[in-house]
Amino acid sequence: MSKVFYMCSLIIAAFVAQASCLSLPYQRRAVVNHAMDMMLDCEFDSALSLCDSIISADRSDPLGDMLKLSALAFLDLDCNHVSDSARFYGQYASTQRTIFSYETTNGPSPYSLTVKGFTKAIAACYHLWHKSYIKGLNTGFDALKELKEAKKEDPADYDADLFLGLYNYARADMKRMFWWAFFWYPGDRESGIRSLALCNKNGQFTQSVAGLVLAELAIREKKFPEAETLITGLERDFPKSRIVRWTRAKYFEEQKLFAQSAEIYGLLADEYDGIPSAWRNALAARWKEASLSEDAGNRQGAEAACGKIVLKKKDAMDSASRQIIKDAEKLLGNSKKLP
Repeated sequence: MSKVFYMCSLIIAAFVAQASCLSLPYQRRAVVNHAMDMMLDCEFDSALSLCDSIISADRSDPLGDMLKLSALAFLDLDCNHVSDSARFYGQYASTQRTIFSYETTNGPSPYSLTVKGFTKAIAACYHLWHKSYIKGLNTGFDALKELKEAKKEDPADYDADLFLGLYNYARADMKRMFWWAFFWYPGDRESGIRSLALCNKNGQFTQSVAGLVLAELAIREKKFPEAETLITGLERDFPKSRIVRWTRAKYFEEQKLFAQSAEIYGLLADEYDGIPSAWRNALAARWKEASLSEDAGNRQGAEAACGKIVLKKKDAMDSASRQIIKDAEKLLGNSKKLP
């Protein structure tokens, strides 16, 4: 899983989770939480069906539309760009129309600003993930403006700190690629982590997702005991989540615990093999299993994983997939030459 893939996944997870922190009646809030849990557990068909039910219950409220947009974006990430982009952009346009209609009737409010900000932020992630960098940055700045205004209207909304904290932290990495866009923007990693920790402690609904973000950052900064505590909690709360499993695999890999990491990547590859639209991530995870098995000295495991990759040679549909297959063939060839 690439850095861009992972960071976009985290950001979209953040938006999905924050949807339920809005001011909603208790019964509706429970339904929104259920939709959020389905997305984080990668149960996308069920999540989309529930989102349609939320939309039908009140077509004037943009929340259901925004949740559906979140589910489509997360689905695209999980399948590594194979899902229907026309469907995503159609839902984005529909969500914007519903927000405009809502504000025309009710006037702007912290609620509408938050939904509008989340909607734009989800779209920004989608643009960046599909390498539409200018569009992604412009949409992201618009989203930030809306969310900061919503936070200004309600300073006690600790859940809003999730996106703002992640944005501050990620800005340091993004500035290296997009210095011309970020040179003016204040914020740093330390302030980002402080905001995320505040959300993790005080957020009503976003604690688990803040934990997901903090786990990734702890791994990157090699704070492994902290990462272990966070990941263990996430595995308990979201046992089906492939995103959490990627995090666990990366946790082992960063500590050079190659055998443990390879095992988890193999389990991920097995699961993706059962999802036809996720063939890119199936290959990527299988190659991680192979290469890390080799690093662990498990030649038999590496050969078995490479064999599964080579079997997909006729199905390789893009240059990245073809390169993985070439690498697998090379590893197999080198392995056979060894005594």
